[in-house]
Amino acid sequence: MIHALKPIAASAAEIERWPALKNPAVARCHQVWQRVHRIVLKEKQSPVLARVAAANAFRDALPALDTYKNIRAFITCIGFGITSGVLFEDCCSGLFRAADLALRADARRPKGTKEPVQLKKKKKSTSSLAN
Repeated sequence: MIHALKPIAASAAEIERWPALKNPAVARCHQVWQRVHRIVLKEKQSPVLARVAAANAFRDALPALDTYKNIRAFITCIGFGITSGVLFEDCCSGLFRAADLALRADARRPKGTKEPVQLKKKKKSTSSLAN
């Protein structure tokens, strides 16, 4: 089941420091990172484990690559993650590659369609099995 996400508003001080937090997707990823980092740091008492767990949570919170708007938000989140030090740079090339592929697929979508193209599964022919 898919649940709608509540809009997340960053504090004025955070937005002043990081203007990208005006973007709801970036604010959501950032909030997830902060929450996981705080919890893991409290439980494990290890800044390294907290940062790794929070970076994984940030990546898990990235928008789906199913619409042009989400692809742009995905790229913005990655850019924020790199510049803020939330994401490790070595993992980001794969994320950018995924966004690039999604942009190419989106460009091939028939004009006028807003929803992702659903691929139809081919039905197996049973006539050759009957004989």
